[in-house]
Amino acid sequence: MPEHPYAPGKLSINTRNHPKSGALMAPQAPSWQTLLGMGAVNAALLVVGIALGWLVDSMLNTDPIFTLVGVALGIVADIVYTTVQFRQFLKN
Repeated sequence: MPEHPYAPGKLSINTRNHPKSGALMAPQAPSWQTLLGMGAVNAALLVVGIALGWLVDSMLNTDPIFTLVGVALGIVADIVYTTVQFRQFLKN
């Protein structure tokens, strides 16, 4: 009979052993300071995307096109940044 994937010692979530007791511990969640910093970086990435798009639009006289491209690039940068950061927390 195949072993159940969640049998003791076969947990599929990322766990670690307690240094003294050896008991399984859940992954540690990021602190509020870390999450606040991530939010600030997300806001900055979006603002930079919008600002660069607006700057290109003002130089080329193409009003909303590059601003919208900047918004899209800012959103993509936010998603990539957030994904990379949370993968680090899931590893630890």
